[in-house]
Parts: sequence; C-alpha cells; structure tokens
Amino acid sequence: MLNFDRLARHSQNTAFTEAVLAATEPHPFNRHLVYVPEHNCCLELTDGFRDGQMTLGFIQSLERKEGNGGRCLRWLLDLCHEHGILLHIYCETQSCYPYANGMTQRELKSWYRRKGFVFPRNGRDGYYYAASVE
Repeated sequence: MLNFDRLARHSQNTAFTEAVLAATEPHPFNRHLVYVPEHNCCLELTDGFRDGQMTLGFIQSLERKEGNGGRCLRWLLDLCHEHGILLHIYCETQSCYPYANGMTQRELKSWYRRKGFVFPRNGRDGYYYAASVE
C-alpha cells in the first residue's frame, strides 16, 4: 500500500506513482490495488523507504493466458525506465485455490526472469533495475 507521507519526501517515487495513478483506476473493492484498464490487470505497488525504489506486491490479469499480465508488466517496467526506479518483487504464486489454475512457483519465477528480473540469492526476492537495462 502506498504511504503518501513517505512519498512526499521522495520526489522520484512521487513522479513514478503519479504516472501510474494517472493511467489506472481505483479497484472497486480493494483499496490496496489499482486497475489498469488498458491491460485488464490489477496491481499493487508499495513505495520504498528510499527514493527510486518501489515494490510490486501483486499483479494479476483478469483474463488468464491472454498476455495481459505480460503487457501490463511491460508498461510498468517502461515507467520504471522513464523514472529510474528500482522495482522489487517477492515472487509468490497466488494459485492456492483450486479454481485458480495459475502458474507454478517455478513458472512464475521463470516468467519474471524473462521480463528482466534478477534473483540474486536464488530465492523469491528479486528486483528489476531499469537503469541497467538497455
């Protein structure tokens, strides 16, 4: 969840967050999420404790297997490039329910790696450093 008091002290994060919020809508029943209508996805961002760092807590396409999640993540990473943001993630599947039919933990981590994320200790903590990507 975004901490707007902390964001006020971090101009780089504020500019990035304003760009994200300008292209999204509030989620109808979860105040922690935003809806990205262009990609039919929901995501959760948390501001970092340092300027230039944000955390992607959650991303989910509302239509599985259509490529919306990948397009939404690409859009977010392009914004990271634009604002020089280091984006952290904790790679954890949300497929604990029988109806979810989502990715396995291994598939999800592989998906994030293909998008440019690095997992330095081979755990679930990863990051995407926009400034280092050509």
